[in-house]
Amino acid sequence: MVTSLMTVLGVEGDVYYTACSVCSTKVDITPSNRGWCRRCGVRTHSPNIRYRLSLRVSEQSVPTHITIFGYHADKLFGCSISHFLRKVRELKVSDEQVISAVQRSLLSEVKLKK
Repeated sequence: MVTSLMTVLGVEGDVYYTACSVCSTKVDITPSNRGWCRRCGVRTHSPNIRYRLSLRVSEQSVPTHITIFGYHADKLFGCSISHFLRKVRELKVSDEQVISAVQRSLLSEVKLKK
């Protein structure tokens, strides 16, 4: 096991994405509001929503990017994406406010284990 302490410099983009139910690749939303996966060709009326947390981090003064998906993001956020989005809707906040809140709430160091 390798452990690394990183300083979070910022959050980039949205914290979730619309995913294919078969391969978890980001899907395109068609004009008819259906999901279409370019990777495996699946078309669906109800694609999955998954965490995608893209972070700018620094480890020993070396900046880099990491992306945290699915199970690992669930653990970091402490809840499922469906619970998270339900709370966002209840609070009636914008995507920009969500990203800002996520960035503020992250600890200054993220401990990653390989």
